[in-house]
Amino acid sequence: MGFPILVVYTIKRAPKNEEESSDCADGSEATTCCRRPKFINFRGTEWSDRWIIEPQGYDAYECVGPCTNRGHVRTGRDLLDLLQRPRTVSCKASKTSPLPMMYLVNRDGVTEIVVESIPNMIIEECKCTI
Repeated sequence: MGFPILVVYTIKRAPKNEEESSDCADGSEATTCCRRPKFINFRGTEWSDRWIIEPQGYDAYECVGPCTNRGHVRTGRDLLDLLQRPRTVSCKASKTSPLPMMYLVNRDGVTEIVVESIPNMIIEECKCTI
C-alpha cells in the first residue's frame, strides 16, 4: 500500500518597489534587507514522528540585513515623532504565503488525517519597517 505524497512549490517573485527586498546574494553577508533561504526540516523532530505526515520539510526563508530610518521620514511630523521617540527600523516579512500540510489529529480516540493550508509559513517578501 502506498502513502500519499504532497509536493509543495514556492515561487520567487521580483520586488514591486524599492522598499521591498529581493533574495539575498548567495554566500555573502546581507548589505540590505533581503530574503535568505532557510530550510525547516520536520524529519528527525517529535512532530514528524507523532503527527506531521507531509511535507518532510520546506523552504521558509528568513528576513535579514540592515535597515536605516532614511526613507521612512516623509513629513515634518514623521521627523518630529522620530526625534521624540526614536524607533527601530528592522527587516521583516512584508508578504507571506500558506503552507499546505497533511497531519494526524486524534478526535475522541479516532485518528484522522487532516489536509490544511497553514497561514504565514513561507516568507515571500521582506521590507524595512518601523
